[in-house]
Amino acid sequence: MASPFHEIWEVINESGQVLPSLVLAGPDGDDIRKHLYDKAAKVDQAAPRCVLRFEAQSHDEAMQLCYRHYGWGQYTSEFVGDRKPYPDEWAQRQRLGTN
Repeated sequence: MASPFHEIWEVINESGQVLPSLVLAGPDGDDIRKHLYDKAAKVDQAAPRCVLRFEAQSHDEAMQLCYRHYGWGQYTSEFVGDRKPYPDEWAQRQRLGTN
């Protein structure tokens, strides 16, 4: 079963509020990380930073770990697909560094 790496990135907005983003590590998350950096530079904010990296086998598991990190309680989703395992190709792309 695939367990791709995920990263939690934080941006601090102009009010000092922490804005987290859950992103796939590796090439599948490159566009999102670039967007976070570009947006921060555009509004003269501190650069985003990766605060946690972990493996998860589904979107649901990734969100559970994210919620636990922030102390937000139990993550729930009504979407059955969130609990389906990630495709093996996702972890393989991370290992190979390709999209």
